[in-house]
Amino acid sequence: MRVVSAVGHADGTAKSTLKAIEATSTIKDGADEIEIVAHLPPILSLDVDSARAELMEIVRAAGSARRDVVIRVSGELGLVMQLDEERRGRTIIAACRAIRESGCDGIVIRPV
Repeated sequence: MRVVSAVGHADGTAKSTLKAIEATSTIKDGADEIEIVAHLPPILSLDVDSARAELMEIVRAAGSARRDVVIRVSGELGLVMQLDEERRGRTIIAACRAIRESGCDGIVIRPV
């Protein structure tokens, strides 16, 4: 059995430094995987650099605690699905790019 811990739950508004501390703490307490709740405003504004920077800080901290931990980003689709089709597509692409470039292992999509 693998232990999964949520970081930044429920709304992802905590600073990335606090999320990094939370990630390392849960890993040291035995978590095998973490799911990061990303801060949505940079993603919704298509700011890949800011979204990537937040995730990279958490990935680096988690990796220093234990190298084999799986790191995924939890995707809440409620706000994204309310966007018009073109904007929704660009937002999903920006989010996926930030996730991939940050070193995360993947994304977990939560239904609306």
